[in-house]
Amino acid sequence: MAVAQLEAVARIEEGYRLLEHGDAQLALDRFLELAESLPRVAASWHGLGSACAKLGDSDRSLDFLAKACSLSPQTGMYWGDYAKQLLQGQRFAEAAEAFSRALSQAPEDLLLHMMYGQALSGMGLEAEALHEYGYILERQPQSAPTINLMGNVMRKLGQLEEAAELYQASLRIDPSRYEIWHNLASIRSLQQRWPEATACAAEAVHLNPRFWQAHLGLGLTLVRQKRYDDAEACFQSAHGLSEGDADVCLELGNLAMARHEGNEAMLWYRRAIERNPHHTGAIINAADLFRLNGGIAQSMALARLALQIEPSNTKALSMEAIALSELGRMREALACYQRVVEIDPNDPTAQSNLLYNLNFHTAFEPEKVFLVHQAWGRIAEANAKAWRVQPVTAAARGKRLRIGYVSGDFRRHSVMYFLRPLLEGHHREQFEVYCYSCVDREDGITAQIKQMDVIWRDITAVGHPEAVALIARDKIDILIDLGGHTGSGRLPIFAAKPAPIQCSYLGYPNTSGLPTIDYRIVDPVTDPVDGESAARHTEALVRMAPTFLCFHPVEATVDVAPAPPCLTTGVVTFGTFNNNKKIDIEAVNTWGALLGAVPQSRLLLKCRSYGAEEARRYVLGLLGQAGVSPERVVFLPGDPSYEDHLRQYAHLDIALDTFPYNGTTTTLEALWMGVPVVTLSGQTHASRVGRSILHALGRPQWATESAEDFSRIGAALAADPDELQRLRSGLRDMLRTSPLMDRAGFVARMEAHYRGLWEKWCDGQGALPPPPA
Repeated sequence: MAVAQLEAVARIEEGYRLLEHGDAQLALDRFLELAESLPRVAASWHGLGSACAKLGDSDRSLDFLAKACSLSPQTGMYWGDYAKQLLQGQRFAEAAEAFSRALSQAPEDLLLHMMYGQALSGMGLEAEALHEYGYILERQPQSAPTINLMGNVMRKLGQLEEAAELYQASLRIDPSRYEIWHNLASIRSLQQRWPEATACAAEAVHLNPRFWQAHLGLGLTLVRQKRYDDAEACFQSAHGLSEGDADVCLELGNLAMARHEGNEAMLWYRRAIERNPHHTGAIINAADLFRLNGGIAQSMALARLALQIEPSNTKALSMEAIALSELGRMREALACYQRVVEIDPNDPTAQSNLLYNLNFHTAFEPEKVFLVHQAWGRIAEANAKAWRVQPVTAAARGKRLRIGYVSGDFRRHSVMYFLRPLLEGHHREQFEVYCYSCVDREDGITAQIKQMDVIWRDITAVGHPEAVALIARDKIDILIDLGGHTGSGRLPIFAAKPAPIQCSYLGYPNTSGLPTIDYRIVDPVTDPVDGESAARHTEALVRMAPTFLCFHPVEATVDVAPAPPCLTTGVVTFGTFNNNKKIDIEAVNTWGALLGAVPQSRLLLKCRSYGAEEARRYVLGLLGQAGVSPERVVFLPGDPSYEDHLRQYAHLDIALDTFPYNGTTTTLEALWMGVPVVTLSGQTHASRVGRSILHALGRPQWATESAEDFSRIGAALAADPDELQRLRSGLRDMLRTSPLMDRAGFVARMEAHYRGLWEKWCDGQGALPPPPA
């Protein structure tokens, strides 16, 4: 018997020697023989588990190691190796229990304490994990891996600067640890400190060129700085080293999107999903790309697939909300946005999405919408306190003013139809113009703006605190937000008050909710002095008379059609080119009454979403309830060019405005192309822009405040084809000679308001009079 035991011990030792020399398969064979002949010997099963671990068979490894622990529960080494395998499989609770058993046998084993801490952190027990790491550091104060792990805990807790300090401390001990450079790069990326992130990621690549995650991280920092060619080289390296990891495929797709290469992007997203069918990031991005190409049904399906995988994935919920809104199902979209805010109350994008979409419905009282905006503003101001600055602008009354415009729409966007006259027309001897751009994908219009006499600041890759510091260093006198809650702006910057005067203008039809924005620029028609608008704003209202708009039809070389279509078809065509998300149920009912009053008429609806059958079917359902049969409705999808878009107005006799969110660009485009517009006004800025435009044009009679008058005005226009002909040939000249296209007058009025706001601020600062000439 003793001889047999000695032989068994020798065979076990041989198996472990094979493992040490890297021959895991032969070791596995030896241990299998032992387990069959000596099934009660724990070392046989431990050897099997170790061999399977080396071969990458984690499931069998765990089974064998568990068997060893059951046969010899007092052997700490078995519990330790079992725990390591559980930890690698992210079975954190089981791993923590196994590490606890191992430590009961080897309480001084610092490596076990380290991995026990990792298991505890994986369970969300951060304080307990820090206790374990503290135990190690009491005995080994220079343990760089332990300090690194403490940094990981701080990162999980959202204490980014503390995490960075720990990573830096670890690197001071051992600067050769590439994984810690990688961790520090990720922190600097989260802080949007991109040059630092790039330097750290590059160091990780230098120290270990085979570490594909570092190549990926470096590429991500370069993308944020729009160094696309360098980023692609990094991603391709990561793709090769990782053998096509799904995360790398995702980022190659995102890079293609940044380059406006949609087909290439979809190929990469599909590869990512093939590699990992549960990769929600790739699924959501593919959904967004389908949406951009008109595939709303596919977009919705993919968003819901992502939600099946992760029911609380806020990006998937937001994607579903966007798809619903493009179908016109705005109330359902709002419910999704509300769910996102409930899941993550600190997500500023989700909060802004919710606020923006509240503007589209008559179902929400303006006072309640204001209170929600105001609540957001209080939170945003509190969050910005840590990086608030004191502007150092000199209070000199007659000085050349520095005006800063902040926007994500310095590109082919409707905002530029109204901003361009200001950017080009500012009197540079009195005003110095700064453009703070957060445009993700620049285009030809962006290039044109850069060539204007402006100081260009790209803050796309700059965090909010750094952007605030930059604006303060630029000594901006008046800072203008052009995006609000539309998703194209950077309102948190304004919460930190980097300029002495801050204004909201143009891009958002409601209050920002921020008490740190001093003024909102409107006009006496959108926000009447005797109305309730002022009480629903955190900003003071600056009313530009006669209008707050100046229209510049970009690249508008399309001639007006010679006659309204009713003269040749014998049928009056009403219609709207507004986005379908603006079509509220009350608008549909009002349009239905008008079409009922003009039996020989039809309704033309045009927007990109109508390329999707689901969007057409939904609005037809609403119109059917309003008495409009499907055969009276004509749909047009979006057009490939702006010129083609303008040509489609030749199919309209009379344009119908949406409400409670009026059109702005679409209304002015219709007038530019000789098409009269009928609008219904409400009590909010968004519902009075149509009235403001028509008032400035000299056609206030086309604006009304009742559904009955809306039908009467539309029917009267429809009954007078001669008047429609006169309007077709005369509206463009009427618009050209109106204040709506008076560029010089508009710029002068805006500059006068800027100067007045500045002098008022100087008076409050006890400014000295300007020096003598």
